[in-house]
Amino acid sequence: MAMIQFPFLFSRRSVRFAVVSGIAVLGAALSAGAEAEYRGLWVDAWREGIKSEEQVEQLVADARAGNFNLILPNIRRSGDAFYESRVEPRAAELDGDFDPLEALIRHAREGEPRIEIHPWIVTYPLWHRETRAPRQPEHVFNQHPDWMTRNRKGEIWDGGTYSLDPGHPGVQDHIHSIAMDLLEHYEVDGLHFDYIRYRTPEWGYNEVAVERFNRIHGRGGLPGEQDPEWLQFRRDQVTDLLRRVFLAAKERRPDAVISAATITWVPGPETDEDWMYSAAYRRVLQDWRAWMEEGLLDVSMPMSYFEHDRYPVAWKRWNRFIKDHRYGRHAAIGVGFFDNRIADTLQQIRDTREPSAQDGVVQGVIGYSYRNTNKDGVPRDGFLRALVEPSEFDGGKPPVFAEPAKVPSAPALTVEGAGHIRGAVRLPDGDGKAADVRVKLSGPVEREIRTDAAGYFGSLGLPAGDYRIQVLSGESGASEEVSGTAVAVVRAGRVVSEDVIVE
Repeated sequence: MAMIQFPFLFSRRSVRFAVVSGIAVLGAALSAGAEAEYRGLWVDAWREGIKSEEQVEQLVADARAGNFNLILPNIRRSGDAFYESRVEPRAAELDGDFDPLEALIRHAREGEPRIEIHPWIVTYPLWHRETRAPRQPEHVFNQHPDWMTRNRKGEIWDGGTYSLDPGHPGVQDHIHSIAMDLLEHYEVDGLHFDYIRYRTPEWGYNEVAVERFNRIHGRGGLPGEQDPEWLQFRRDQVTDLLRRVFLAAKERRPDAVISAATITWVPGPETDEDWMYSAAYRRVLQDWRAWMEEGLLDVSMPMSYFEHDRYPVAWKRWNRFIKDHRYGRHAAIGVGFFDNRIADTLQQIRDTREPSAQDGVVQGVIGYSYRNTNKDGVPRDGFLRALVEPSEFDGGKPPVFAEPAKVPSAPALTVEGAGHIRGAVRLPDGDGKAADVRVKLSGPVEREIRTDAAGYFGSLGLPAGDYRIQVLSGESGASEEVSGTAVAVVRAGRVVSEDVIVE
């Protein structure tokens, strides 16, 4: 989304955990005037939009004027908070005690129709000035330089950004804490992740991450950037964070919608097999197709920011792929308002509503961005009118957002009769956790998984029943000793937590 300030990243797919198919149920194709579809606006925190009561009031009024029903405000931008965070410092440019997120929620619910608020957090990119540190001493950049990602040369500045390393346990805990802080202290409707990916395969060489990789695989030294095991290890780090947040969120706030801005980019997959060569999978190590298969997102929001007259083939390919690879979850296609003429944006919105050849559909659109709505130079209010009224931009067609629409009901948490397990493998001292250890689940089905960088594990889509959780020592195929055991009862449609203490 916030493509202006941070360099573009890419993504791909991780398969460390067994794929869970058929996790949820979904709705039917939408047409203009449909009763329910996502109509979202990404609102960045670099310019106007959320920095004062007046801006927030105007933003909500504009959203209603355009018949939008979802606002995704950028409330974590560069390791700073545009809300009252218990984890990170307040954004320096906010005046007084103004809380943008509180104001947004209040204004979005005061009037009609109701607008949902899904706070948008920039996940790994942290700071964008090479030679000047953040002014807040408590900023994570100042507190934890050891958490920064590196390349093979040991450099931490990537040419535009300093970023956190997904493979460091401190980073995993920190981002999880941010997510839980938001869900527990604000009545938000959802939580949205952006930049939940690597910069490129050149990055990820934080020494803790490399040590973990070498320990798991019995190797030494620095792996090559394109080493298949190293690529997969890094995909897994991003997936592990999302799994941990998703399961914790659904246990505490099952109504909260978890979404992510996911990568597309030219040229786009012509066939299903092309996913393995996509920018998402190979370049930024963001395996969002696997996330959908496993059920780790309620809504994927692929950023299909294509100039319509320049990249029509990529736009068409990604439309098809997104519609045909939801696995029962929801998808809302990200349209690049900023990169298109109004006529082309209206056409792209219509394209998203057309079923694929396999009858695949999506559940709406998300526009980037509120700040920059078109290439025609038309003011924002003119753009909004073109969405809801007949206009010269649309050749006399019915307006795309002629009437207000409800937000779709979130996809079901699980298929009927299934639930989820989450937990941690704790050391005997009660505080420490065991990272990268094997965990075996035995019950109505058997699965073997691993704990993540911070010692947490999770598994989705388990048939309800009693499960024995065993922590195994050694690698698969070697002599296995059980070093810890617990029992969990999985209930249909629920997330159950159960920690294991190792001996």
